[in-house]
Parts: sequence; C-alpha cells; structure tokens
Amino acid sequence: MTNEEVLELIEQAAKTKLTELDLSNNQLTSLPPEIGQLTHLSRLNVRDNKLTALPPEISQLTRLDRLYVSNNKLTALPPEIGQLTRLDRLYLSNNKLTELPPEIGNLTRLTQLYSSDNELTALPPEMEKLTGLKLLDLRKNKLPVSKELLEDNLNNPALIIQSCLANKPQEKISLTEAKMLVVGAARAGKTSLLKRLMEDNFNPQENNTKGINIQPWQLEVKQQKIQLNVWDLGAQEFMYAIHQFLFAQQSIYLLVVDAGQGKENNEVEYWLKMITSFSPASPIIIVGNKTDKGLLTIDRSSLFKKYPNIKTFVETSCLNGKGIEELRTFIHREVGALERIRNQIQLPENWLAVKAEIEQMEAGYLEISEYQRLCQDNLISEEKEQRKLSRLLQELGVVLNFSDLGVVKPQWLITGMYKIFNDYSSSEGVVAVKKINQVLDAKEYQGKCLLLMQVISKFELCFQDEEMREDAIFVVPNLLQEEEPNIREGWESWGFQYQYNILPSSILTRFMVRKNQEIEQEKCWRNGVVIVNEGNKALVKAERKGQKIGIWVSGETEAKRRDFLKAIRSEFEAIHESNPGIEAEEKIILSDRPEISINYQHLLSLEMGGEESFIPPGGERSVKIKELLDKIELREHQANIIIEEQEVELATQPNFEQEAVETKANSSKPQISQKNLKLYYLLGLGVGTALLIIWLWKR
Repeated sequence: MTNEEVLELIEQAAKTKLTELDLSNNQLTSLPPEIGQLTHLSRLNVRDNKLTALPPEISQLTRLDRLYVSNNKLTALPPEIGQLTRLDRLYLSNNKLTELPPEIGNLTRLTQLYSSDNELTALPPEMEKLTGLKLLDLRKNKLPVSKELLEDNLNNPALIIQSCLANKPQEKISLTEAKMLVVGAARAGKTSLLKRLMEDNFNPQENNTKGINIQPWQLEVKQQKIQLNVWDLGAQEFMYAIHQFLFAQQSIYLLVVDAGQGKENNEVEYWLKMITSFSPASPIIIVGNKTDKGLLTIDRSSLFKKYPNIKTFVETSCLNGKGIEELRTFIHREVGALERIRNQIQLPENWLAVKAEIEQMEAGYLEISEYQRLCQDNLISEEKEQRKLSRLLQELGVVLNFSDLGVVKPQWLITGMYKIFNDYSSSEGVVAVKKINQVLDAKEYQGKCLLLMQVISKFELCFQDEEMREDAIFVVPNLLQEEEPNIREGWESWGFQYQYNILPSSILTRFMVRKNQEIEQEKCWRNGVVIVNEGNKALVKAERKGQKIGIWVSGETEAKRRDFLKAIRSEFEAIHESNPGIEAEEKIILSDRPEISINYQHLLSLEMGGEESFIPPGGERSVKIKELLDKIELREHQANIIIEEQEVELATQPNFEQEAVETKANSSKPQISQKNLKLYYLLGLGVGTALLIIWLWKR
C-alpha cells in the first residue's frame, strides 16, 4: 500500500468516524501524522509491516482500547503513548525495542501487555503502577531474569516486574582472584614451602597444619594485581573424607612431595587422581621438596603422559632456598593462564558485594534463609542466580555449599572439626553437643555446635545416636576405642577383602555411618564393626598396616549370606566411586589358608576361559573356581541373565532370523538351528562375545 493510498483510507475513515482500522500486512514503513485525525478509533491494527517508529500524533487516539503493533521494526515507543489511557491491550511483540518509555506507567487500565521477542534489557520503575495487568509476556528479551521466570509467570505480572526491577543491570567489575591448593602427604613440608614462597622465611621447627590454613597472597601478573587465595591442606585422617569438597575448578594445585621418599610414601598417584577427577582442567605443579635431604626419584615422563595437567616438576629446599624463585615464576605463569584471569572475567557489582559481606562477617555459617536474604538485600532475588553465585563463591574458596543447611566458611568448619577430632580423642567415640562448647569456646561457635556436627555428618564422619536424639549425642567412629571387643560368632571360614593402594580411616568410617542402623550393640570399634540384618551378621574389619579391609559373613543359608555380602559390597563400591584416588582390589580369602587371598577379577577371567580349578600363588593344592565364585554371586543366575540379554539383543535385530530362514529354504543344505544361528550372529559381532556364549554352553 502506497502512502497516497493510506492517506486516502485515513480521510475516508475520519469522515465515517470509523472505530476499527486494519492496516496490517501492507509493507508500510511509516504511519503519516494524519493518523491522529481518527479520534473515534477504539482498535488500530498495524501489525506485520515494516514500521520503524510511531508518530507522536498517535497520542490523539484517546479512545483506543487495543493497539496491535507486533511484527514490525520499532526500536522505541514515543513518550506520547502514555496518553492512550484507555488502552486495555497492547501488542508490541517481535520488534526491536530496547526499552519501554516511563510514560507507559500511565496506562493504568492495561490488562494485557505483549512485548516478547524484543531487545529489552530493563523495565522502567513506572511499570509498578500497572496494577491492573493480568498478563505480561516479556519472553525472549535480554532482561536480567531467567527464561523460566518469564515463561512460568505470564499470569503473574507483579512478580515479573518486581524481579526485573530487583535485578536491574549492575555495573560489572573484573574479578582478580584465584585459588591455589597445596596438597600432599604429611610432613612433606607444605607449610614451610609456603612461608619460603610468600615471606621468604623458614622455621625448621614448623608445626603441622591444623586442618587448614587459608591466606591471601598478593601477586602482580602481567601488570595486573591478583589476589591468590592459598589453601594449605593438612594431612590428618579426617581430611581425606572432605578433599573432594575443597577441590575446585579454575584453581592451581601444588602437589608437594618429600624428595627423600618414594612415590608410594608420598601418595602421588592418590593426589593426582583426586585432582584430575574433581578439577580436570586445573594445572598441577609437582614440587619435590627437601632436596637437601635427598634426590627426587619419580618417573616424570610416565606421569606427564598419564596426567596431562601436570605442567612442570620443581625441586626445592626450604632450608637453603633452592628452586624457590623458579617455583614463584611457574606459579605466576599458571595464574596468568587461568581463564578467569586471562579473560578478565567481570562480575556484577552486587555479586561482589555479597562476597565481601560473607568474607567480613564473624559468623562461620549462614542458614539458607539468611543467605537468600543477604542476596535479596543486594538485589539478587532469583533463586537461580543465588545458586549460581554460591557455586562461584565455592570455587573461589569463600564458602562450602550445603543445599539443605546453608553456606559454611571452610576455615570455620575445618578448624572446628580439627578441635573435635583431636580434643575429644578420649571420648570413646561419643560426642555430646552440650559438651562441645567446652572444646569450642570461641565466639563464632557458640550456639552453632549442633549445626557443626550436622555438617560433619554430611561428610559421613559421624552419625547421630537415634536413641539419644533429644540429648544431641553423636557417634564419631574415628574416635572409638581401638581395642577390639570380644566377638564370638560362627563366621564363614572364607572371606571377602579389599586391598587398597592407600587406606584412609574415612573409608571404614563412612561405611559405619552408612550402616549405623544395623550396627550390633557394643560391637563397633575404631577398626571394625559388626552389622546385623534379617538374621545375618557381618564382621567388617580394617587392617591399617596391610592397607586392607576384610568382610566375613554368617547367616542361615548361603543365599542369604550371599545377598548380605552383595549389599555390603554395594556400599563400599559407592564409597570408592566417590573417592577416585582410592584403588581397591577385590579378593577372596581362602577358608583353609586365611593368609592367602585371590584376586576376584582373576577368578572370573579363569572361569570365562573354561578353567575349573587352579593352584593359587602360595598354595599347595588346587581350589575349585566355581565353588569360590558362587559364594560371592550365583554363577548360574548370572549365566541366565546373560543368555536372556543376548536373546533380547537378537530379537531387536530387524528381520535377521527371518532372512536367514528364507535363505535356507532356498538351499539344499539342512536348516540352521536356532542355537547355531545365534552363535553365527555373535561371531559376526566379535570373537569376545562368541567366547562368552561358548563358555555359557560349557556351563
């Protein structure tokens, strides 16, 4: 439609006092000022055109109750829109609006406002005056709220407006902080190394780190001032249970080893597996410390290949200062290479305000409601944004997050844990919350001791005594008596065993916590436990020096004993899976030679190969493989499952058997049997699968 045609139409509409005018889908690029002459219009439809603006004269259409302007190219609305005070519905979707004018707040009769698919970044505060709105569609804009909030609350305009106003765009500030964790076995010299690095100081009588020590280190990297938050992690037994909660992405790791000790004594593989599992993209620097007492003897090339995140090896001596400057150089380099630092990541000013308030508060803990209120006070009202911020704060080491409890300062938590685990060592494992105040007399723990124990229980290091819940009594397995109680049971002469590369006390502790409802009364000590379930009993016992845990069961029938053992193994497997640095080899302990144990997976391999018996290393006579394996899992049942799975797999192959039968019907050879047909198909899939079927037939 040409401009002349539009003017002609407007002139005619004015003469007839037209109340509704439809100019949609006419390729219009503008509306003439004469549109203001149509003062009797109640509805105007100009959607599906190419309008880039509305004329100010539109303000003269004071009887309009519906205005359709969707699917155009508007970049702004004229302030005069606020004079259309009779508007009931306003359609603005699919334009290029970057803002709404404050005058829109004058449209107090508005019940429906559609402005999706635009480029709005904020709403004017005047929109709070639109109290009559029943529907507000602001989807697909650039507003500072989540997509879900806009999609799920179309009929709740007040919530959308409040959220947009509360989350108004904040000034962004570069985050110039990073985190470095210093890990390694006990007495590797981690604290001494840090003092040399940060203060150029050395104390040969340096005390061991009590749980954790967190301190800032101010660096200048590429002409940028960086605060490196340095975490010195103690190597106490209880710390092994919480390492995974302390490790974070976008961090630097110093793995400190005693150069005079071997790789095993330094637990190098344990630490590398833990770091790469929970922080797979973070750089690792391995520091061979105490080179004044010995040379670092580690197969560097194999570790480089196995763990690509290792950036370098540095040999140091805190005594004479060797390698310290070289290590500083490498740390500076890796800090500068961190994505957050390299790209100068910027965060909203109110996020950093929440971070600063948490860092400065005396309390070591904030309940969920308190954390949410702190965020809301700083105009972070959406739960999604609050959770995102809490994850960032955990990455930076400001807090640890517990979704059902709140946020906890790491220093507060671990210092409290250290005091309880050390000062309650004579408690025989029973810790009463009302007495913890005598140990934790610092102000920040007052009134928070029950909470502290509840947080510790999250790490599966203690459990609450259900019979004494009102008195808030907790059992801490790592503080139980070391002496084994008198146990007289008819245990099976054979046993199941886990052989570990490293056995922290937390492995058995976590098992006890998980199974605390099944512990037999007074049959729980630091290195073992007896659990009872439906008439079955099991003795689970750790041998620290041998780095192994043994399991012996008793019960009415072999089937019940087998099921009970399966449930126990399931718990240990879950614990192992959550701790990737732990390697646990499964073994079966022979009944007549308890000093001999056989690798469980090796027995399975022998059986798969068709072996029926073999002489174990250190043994003098052969043992029956099937008899041993059936104590763990019933092999016939396993075989049936495998056969059923193979038959299901065959059934899902389209027309395979039908085509084979049709082929043989046209041949003079005997028809292939169903069993051979399956074998041929499996041979096609691979030799390994065919061997499996052959093994099943032999059974």
